[in-house]
Amino acid sequence: WTGLVACAPLSGDPYRPEVHELLFGVLLPRAAELALRAGQSLIVDAAFLRRRDRQCFQQLAERCSARFHILDCRIRFDLAAARIRRRQEQGLDPSEATIDVLQAQWHQRDPLDPADLEHTLPLDCNTDLTRERWQWLLTTLGAKSAT
Repeated sequence: WTGLVACAPLSGDPYRPEVHELLFGVLLPRAAELALRAGQSLIVDAAFLRRRDRQCFQQLAERCSARFHILDCRIRFDLAAARIRRRQEQGLDPSEATIDVLQAQWHQRDPLDPADLEHTLPLDCNTDLTRERWQWLLTTLGAKSAT
């Protein structure tokens, strides 16, 4: 919730359906469109588990003549759960996500369809990302080289 103005629909459980609709249906698209129309590049960091949410942002990118990619972070469930547990134990987890949230998202996600796959950059997250893999990602996204 960092950076968002506190308001009633955003208080409490951030995974409630009405919060999802507000974020994906209003706030994120509005902020993304403002940034794109101002000539900025951006990464919308969200799960995008629902096909309609991905389509909304693809259409927004098309309207703004911006490139559109889906970064498909692929990971085994047991490893994702272990990473969440470790961050929680260390007190280093900025996310509200829990194992229960992971479980729900894992089962509620819409698979990527053929139209999504045309824009998808697969990223294997089962191992630590190497410098070369990060460089590939930055190059593919058109970012400047990281040194």
